[in-house]
Amino acid sequence: MAVIALDLGAAFVTGTVLLANRPVDTERWATHTERGAAAVVDTLLACGNRLVGRARSHGVRVSAVGLALPGCALRSRSGGACSPIGEGDGTAVGPWIEEQLDLPVVVRDRTAAAGYAEAHLGAGAGAARLLYLQAELSTGTAFILNGRLPAVDPALPTRAASHECHPRPGGPCGCSAPGRCTAGCTAGPAGMLIRAARHCRPDRIVIDATPLSTQRLGAALRLARVGGPDNGPPAPLAPARLQFRAACIGAALAARAAAT
Repeated sequence: MAVIALDLGAAFVTGTVLLANRPVDTERWATHTERGAAAVVDTLLACGNRLVGRARSHGVRVSAVGLALPGCALRSRSGGACSPIGEGDGTAVGPWIEEQLDLPVVVRDRTAAAGYAEAHLGAGAGAARLLYLQAELSTGTAFILNGRLPAVDPALPTRAASHECHPRPGGPCGCSAPGRCTAGCTAGPAGMLIRAARHCRPDRIVIDATPLSTQRLGAALRLARVGGPDNGPPAPLAPARLQFRAACIGAALAARAAAT
């Protein structure tokens, strides 16, 4: 049996067919957000049908579907308009795709799904307390405890398993350009990483960013003197391995876990 998964990004829908722990097919399609939310949802369904066909070409049936959506699509009043399907509207997409494909659908926040994938199949494998930071076009954190996503902790400013921000020039973080936040920025990647690391005390940090951005984030973390578990040495930083496939693979793993 296989599971398929779809990851809805601003520019692309990424889909994968997962057999055991191995993605055997990964494809990307343009999201075409300019066509409107309804067209984006239709694209998700068309991609899902295509992946079901690809799984059958490998001689296997599909047991479940994973769906990774932007965090603001799953929360009302999220404070951002980062979702191609509208703020808070993602909760209805999963049941609709489930009905159309006649397969169980598991919906996950895409940042949390990416962190979950890195914890199991990527640079975070083996870590007991993994902090994942996504720091490219959007910024988000996920905390993976013993291979599982814990319940969202309201005491953590970054919402632990599901937070995204999209810095723009002049606001909300006041930095000069998107993705170029300073170490003292409260809304950008460095500020988010420091707050999350102080709260979670990870034993490993995985960062999905360019090598230069990763170096700068590491410097900001050292400057803030954030220790690891039990106030021990700071957690080592590792570059993410799964990159654009991470959220899709994480959603597939979550769907497989729910189906077994």
